[in-house]
Amino acid sequence: MHATRTLALTALILVAGALPALAQPNAVASPGARDRAFVTTMLQTSRGQLALAQLAHRRAVGFIAASAALQTAQEWALLRARLIPLAYAVGAPVRGTLTPEQRAQLFRLGRTPASRFDQAYLTDARRADSIALGRIFAEEQTADPAVLAFATYAQPLVESYQQMTADDMKDHPGT
Repeated sequence: MHATRTLALTALILVAGALPALAQPNAVASPGARDRAFVTTMLQTSRGQLALAQLAHRRAVGFIAASAALQTAQEWALLRARLIPLAYAVGAPVRGTLTPEQRAQLFRLGRTPASRFDQAYLTDARRADSIALGRIFAEEQTADPAVLAFATYAQPLVESYQQMTADDMKDHPGT
């Protein structure tokens, strides 16, 4: 079971990382700075969430956190697959690194004792999804139909995962 989970998570992360090479640039008339900033931020969020899921996959003690890590990887790999062509279209940078905040979060979680790791991971994953939802809601005012379509697509995915994480935390405190 662990080998299958490892293989699935690794495949998702590799596919998400290889997508920039596969995406073809699309032309969009005069993309706005707000749209570029939104897409850039969502790409940064996806990188952070995938790195967080990878760490959780290695460190999770319980089934709930391990399952949440796999779900996170699946969710953000799907969103990233849609973000990369959009990034080319609006002129947002596709390649990048984790933000200093994301690196600090990974460092902190990496040093969290095993007995508290699962709960800390679920809390951080939920917080990251809340931030992403805030950005998605703010982007609903965009004039770019492609960016709006992405925001409309992403919103229910992120909301459902956030709710699942909240339910897991409530049903299994101290997970």
